[in-house]
Amino acid sequence: LSSDREMHRQREFMERAIDTLKGRVSRSEDKRTGDQKKKVSENQQLLDEVNALRVSNRQLKGKVHTLETQLQLLENRAKPRQSLTGGSGRGAGAKPPRPGSGSGSRARTP
Repeated sequence: LSSDREMHRQREFMERAIDTLKGRVSRSEDKRTGDQKKKVSENQQLLDEVNALRVSNRQLKGKVHTLETQLQLLENRAKPRQSLTGGSGRGAGAKPPRPGSGSGSRARTP
């Protein structure tokens, strides 16, 4: 009789311990599942942001290319004008040299 009661008491203790452990496992799994869902969501947001930045980068590269092309065209258009306006490399606003004022070795006559 006494051994039956002891066995019954130990059985109830073990069943309560099992129920407690099952609860802990369930809470742990719920937390892990929540953490995993959070990480997946954050990862998706980061991927969306990276893709948006890639699109933006591609657009900006296109704009840079367009602006560089326009600049090159403007520079090419300006070059012929410089040669027509005496663009001899003296710089803007430089006066043409006077006749006879060169730095040659010719002596001046009074």
